[in-house]
Amino acid sequence: MDDTTHRLALLTGAGWLPNYGCAMVGSWVVHDAVSAGYRVRAVVRDTSRPDKVDHILAINNMGFSGSVELHEADLADLGSYDAAFAGCAGICHCGAVMGRPGANKETPQEVFDGSF
Repeated sequence: MDDTTHRLALLTGAGWLPNYGCAMVGSWVVHDAVSAGYRVRAVVRDTSRPDKVDHILAINNMGFSGSVELHEADLADLGSYDAAFAGCAGICHCGAVMGRPGANKETPQEVFDGSF
C-alpha cells in the first residue's frame, strides 16, 4: 500500500490573490501534493475569503486520492501555527512577506531571512 495517503503535510502561503499572484506557487504545491495522495493542511491568513480559498478547496473535487483542509494562521502571530503543525510529517513553506510595489520595505534578503 502506498503510504502517502497516511502522511499529513503542512503548506504555508497557500492563499492566492489574483491581482498580485501571491502564493500562486503554494496553490500548485497543494494541488500536486493532493494529486500524489497526500493529506494537506493549507494555511492561509483568512479562511473566510472565497477569493483566497475557493480554488484550494476545489482541489478536493478533482478526484484525487489525497485531500486538503484549510487552517488559519499568520506568520506574524507567534503560536498561530501550532495546531496546524500537530502530526505533520513535513512542512513546505511557500509564504513570504510580499505586497504591492512600495507597500513593503523588506529587501529580498530580509524576506528570505524571515522565512527561516
